[in-house]
Amino acid sequence: MAKNKSGMEIDKKSFRELEKNLMSLEKLATQKRLIKTSMKKAMQPVADAAQSAAPVDEGDLRDSIIVTDKLNKTQKRLERKEGKHSFVMYAGAGSPKGHLLEFGTEETSPQPYLRPAWQTEKENVLNILKDEMAARIQKAIKRQDRARAKAAKG
Repeated sequence: MAKNKSGMEIDKKSFRELEKNLMSLEKLATQKRLIKTSMKKAMQPVADAAQSAAPVDEGDLRDSIIVTDKLNKTQKRLERKEGKHSFVMYAGAGSPKGHLLEFGTEETSPQPYLRPAWQTEKENVLNILKDEMAARIQKAIKRQDRARAKAAKG
């Protein structure tokens, strides 16, 4: 196990094994879908913790906290300009109020709810991601093997 910059312990050997098994899948679309669904499930506890810690009782902010892989217009433009495409899952508020509450303004003090949610759930995210990907990869490999056997028969 190795610690990364944020102090989280990461079992690199397990993730290397997952990567090797993932690359054994023939279809890139299957690989991408598997990663996306696993990441979305892994990040959900962060969104849930942020919703429960949001500094408002109800309304747009609390309801807008979701897990998504979508970028806003500015983020898309920056990504295109830099010539890279990242595959990232985000947990956060879709409401513009979220940023103002998280970091504060000149008139209001910060009321962080996303950062504490990440801090409490980050280890859980990695564990869920590892377990989800392992299970989904095994299912996909079995499906791929059945499809190969069926193609060989007929």
